[in-house]
Amino acid sequence: MHLTTCLTALALASTALADPAVQITDLGCNLKDGNGNFQFADKAHAIITSSGNRNLICKAQVAAPASGKAVIYSGKNGDGSCNAAGGFTNDWQETVSASGQATLTCHFKE
Repeated sequence: MHLTTCLTALALASTALADPAVQITDLGCNLKDGNGNFQFADKAHAIITSSGNRNLICKAQVAAPASGKAVIYSGKNGDGSCNAAGGFTNDWQETVSASGQATLTCHFKE
């Protein structure tokens, strides 16, 4: 299962960029809620560096964990991959607070 993001804009990363970094806003993504169910969010942005490295950050209010405690999902914990513009990475983490504030961060390297 992949943590899929809807980010065609990240395809720009393969082009040479004159600026130190480019930020792309108004993107959407799918992330997990506090109970592991996927939910769409429209508060994502991407940062692309001149070296082609990309970071995706997505935030949303989601269903709070039934346990009442914060939950952390991660590619390093075997929770799947983050997918953006056809690229996959296991270098990602999502934290869902006890109140349901979710933040997903994915790192892609050229």
